[in-house]
Amino acid sequence: MKPQTFRGGVHPPYNKDMSIGEPLRKPPLPEKASIPLSQYIGAPCEPLVKKGDYVEEGQVLGKSSSYISSPVHSPICGTVLEISRQTHPTLGQCLSVVVERDREKAPRDYSEQAVDGLSPAELIRRVRDAGIVGMGGAAFPTHVKLSIPAGKRIKTLIVNGAECEPFLTCDQILMAK
Repeated sequence: MKPQTFRGGVHPPYNKDMSIGEPLRKPPLPEKASIPLSQYIGAPCEPLVKKGDYVEEGQVLGKSSSYISSPVHSPICGTVLEISRQTHPTLGQCLSVVVERDREKAPRDYSEQAVDGLSPAELIRRVRDAGIVGMGGAAFPTHVKLSIPAGKRIKTLIVNGAECEPFLTCDQILMAK
């Protein structure tokens, strides 16, 4: 496929065929995880744990009372080694919780949760409590996007499943399931 060019930009070859037929796989768990308490957009979280604490997978590590913010959770079970400034992909450095994985503890088995019958307010609260943020560089809190002004109604829902990076096919594979 010949790349398409235009003034001020380029469309590289997609190269999706390299992975589109491959099954999704779980990556190995890290030995240590550095969890930033800032997600770029929004107020940074205050740590809720301290050095030496044992944390469970999914446990809230930091929270903020600011509206434009989302709590951060531990991706692994283990011991908090430190709370210190660590490298962040867009912020340079920010306060982070460093957790050393407990190799004896098996990862959680996550299951789907029913959302039928929940009020919009309860659904938005659950999204916020889960720390769900956008996958773009800003990590914008999803609960804010879902909070429409009083008196307004959503008429159209657009789900962006486009993968803008060459080689990526995980969204396409998930949507095909």
